Amino acid sequence: MKIIDQTPFVSENGEISVMDRAKATLKFGPAWYPEIQAQQQVLPILKQTLDRNYTLLRNLTLPGMGASIPFILVGPPGIFVIYVTHLRGLFRAKGDQLGTISGNTFKPVTPNLLNVTVRMARAVQLYLKRQGYEDMDVEAILLCADPGMHVDSQRPIARVVMRDALERFLLSLAQGRIVLTPEQASRVAERLVNPRPAQAASAPAEQAAGADSSVPAFALPEAESPAETTADWLNRLSAEEGPPPISTPPARPTPPRAAVRPAAARKRGLTPVQWAFLGAIALLEVCALVAFAYIIFTNFR
Repeated sequence: MKIIDQTPFVSENGEISVMDRAKATLKFGPAWYPEIQAQQQVLPILKQTLDRNYTLLRNLTLPGMGASIPFILVGPPGIFVIYVTHLRGLFRAKGDQLGTISGNTFKPVTPNLLNVTVRMARAVQLYLKRQGYEDMDVEAILLCADPGMHVDSQRPIARVVMRDALERFLLSLAQGRIVLTPEQASRVAERLVNPRPAQAASAPAEQAAGADSSVPAFALPEAESPAETTADWLNRLSAEEGPPPISTPPARPTPPRAAVRPAAARKRGLTPVQWAFLGAIALLEVCALVAFAYIIFTNFR
């Protein structure tokens, strides 16, 4: 497997000095170094399982993005955007929701890595479309590098691959349907690293925009300032943009009975619960009067 590594603050021998780690933490946030370590944990498995027909782009930053994409895997089965997380614990991924589970309590995780991963995959797909690659599907994958992370998946919007299932996932890619020839995969990887000039890409981009009006409607937010960390950018991506569009069945229309009844209808009589409440109050008042009468009778006897 060919690896094109664009990770910043990493020396030629793959090490990160203490000073560079401090600079990266200030620039990208405290989660940067643990995620880099998580990537390094799974890299040997990818190298051992995937052959030379695959290309892995590591921490590539596309034009206009406020953060780098951890892994972009290009090979005969297609293109995969892989977000490698260092988190550990018990989680639940249901639809576009991701959170921790403690007993019966569900607490959402911020940033929502499912939404972030899907939006990164969508960004790569639209980027390739503007580079002239039409109908190029990109699959979003959330990879759990820590064996101590368990995710209860209930039809999440991005595929979740846990650490103990990584080898099986990679083998399924090698045995899956071939979408790209090795030459095509190599050209796609080259286009991701070295985009064509704006003049050459303008015509295909205009054609793509004319054919699909939704193309210019999607844009990942750029960094607000050079001081904005990657964590801040991911939080804005998850919170401000909201969940990514997913295919869901149309919402069932609300029946007329569920509508709020007009004031005139609400005045008609009392409910059984209200009658029971009034009866209880009346019974208490009767008991109080009887007790009061008994006290007076005994005192003046």
